[in-house]
Amino acid sequence: MLAWKAFQHVASYDAAVSEWLWKQSQKGEMFPPSFTVPLELKSTLRYGENPHQNSAFYVDKGLYLAGAGGIATAIQHHGKEMSCNNYLDADAAWNCVSEFDSPTCVVVKHTNPCGVASRQDILEAYRLAVRADPVSAYGGIIAFNTTVDEELAKEIREFRSPTDGEMRMFYEIVIAPGYTEKGLEVLQGKSKMLRILEAKRSCKGMLWLRQVSGGGLAQESDDLTPEDIIFEIKSERVPKRMSSLMPGSPGFARSMLRATPLL
Repeated sequence: MLAWKAFQHVASYDAAVSEWLWKQSQKGEMFPPSFTVPLELKSTLRYGENPHQNSAFYVDKGLYLAGAGGIATAIQHHGKEMSCNNYLDADAAWNCVSEFDSPTCVVVKHTNPCGVASRQDILEAYRLAVRADPVSAYGGIIAFNTTVDEELAKEIREFRSPTDGEMRMFYEIVIAPGYTEKGLEVLQGKSKMLRILEAKRSCKGMLWLRQVSGGGLAQESDDLTPEDIIFEIKSERVPKRMSSLMPGSPGFARSMLRATPLL
């Protein structure tokens, strides 16, 4: 075991040096002929995507030591331990909300955004995001790109389902870049099961990796922000409401699950 630890430590160090040398010698080239990703076990999970599968969660050691953002380095303040599916959903929600500069709320269910809304008033953004698809939002994950204060926490805790106006909304996870002391206290009182995560904004310019049978795919991370999108109008009639469809505008609220803008 000691020999394994020694070689593993040296291998991780060599991988870091190799990556640095590649970046220094190949300016602008993202894809080296070969590379090693040093992953470190963070926790074993209760089960995988399905109950019969064993599962574990690893972090990229290099990014972790560099203080990079993302779900892998998130702090869990409260709630039940994370599952494999929780990590997948949380990653989808956090990556989506990190795209926006204006105050935004994202609701995710089974890795699919079912409600996204941006407003200067984060309370209203939260309400709009949930109302985009309240059925899917129930039991889902909500993510914010702003600090959760006491007022927002109370709204999350007491907000009633738009479907019947009576049942309190239930969530698996709440994710935000920070919480006030009172905000965290209020959320912790919502449920013993509610997972409360604090995460740094996901880094841009990273290499995106995905495993396929016998190999893997690599591509640049999708860092195009909604504000950078240029719409080309194909119809003769110029839409008067184009501004209300833009992210961050007062009228922006969309259900990505059904691809239906809600104005």
